[in-house]
Amino acid sequence: MNPHIAYKTITIILDKDGTATEIAKKLKKDHSLLTGNIQNARGTGDPSSKRSFLNQLEKDLFTVVVPEDQADEIFALMYDECQMGSRLGGFMYQAHLSQLSKFTLPDLDEQ
Repeated sequence: MNPHIAYKTITIILDKDGTATEIAKKLKKDHSLLTGNIQNARGTGDPSSKRSFLNQLEKDLFTVVVPEDQADEIFALMYDECQMGSRLGGFMYQAHLSQLSKFTLPDLDEQ
């Protein structure tokens, strides 16, 4: 990551059905994006429902960091690949990053 380039995050919330993992693989393969995270969550979307505790659904929250000049292209790709226009319960957004730190794992000697 270049500290002189502006970046954005794109976050997509999907049902836990493997779609987040597939889009992560596609972004790595086709766009060389390596900075992303998939988290698991539970939610109902209706906190006022008396049955909401029983209706909690597993969700995947996938966030990827992209250069600002590619953000709209990647956002559109994710929207299309995840079929957000016809998916019930999905949500996605992008945001500016005010700061960014590069984290890498050190090379370790095999012992």
